Amino acid sequence: MNGAHPVGRCSALVACVLACSGAARAQTDEIQVYDAEIAAPGRFNLTWHNNFTPSGRRRAAFPQGVIPDHALNGVTEWAYGVRDWLEAATYLPLYTRSADGRLLFDGVKLRALLVVPDAHDRSVFYGLNFELSYN
Repeated sequence: MNGAHPVGRCSALVACVLACSGAARAQTDEIQVYDAEIAAPGRFNLTWHNNFTPSGRRRAAFPQGVIPDHALNGVTEWAYGVRDWLEAATYLPLYTRSADGRLLFDGVKLRALLVVPDAHDRSVFYGLNFELSYN
């Protein structure tokens, strides 16, 4: 074996399939794949997510919706380790830079991520993600 972890390969494959699907391209949100690693209790974590649509729909799916073609969607994720199995986070601001250069603020999101502790020491791990968003 070349040292690659089968779960990691499977996660990468799932992410690629979803990213290529028509439904995924229609979203203003992002697809996230977690590996069950979270911030340690009492520690803060900052992650910046960005997704660019090089070729997408040229019309919004609904009034005041985002036009996906050449749009950059992003968010700053502010996370805090509550327990060794729980991470709480807020996504603020959710934003889009449209093809014509406009900066749109798309909302806010709260997240609770529950995982099996010490996932890095396990061959099988799991988690559960809850999100509440306004966008």
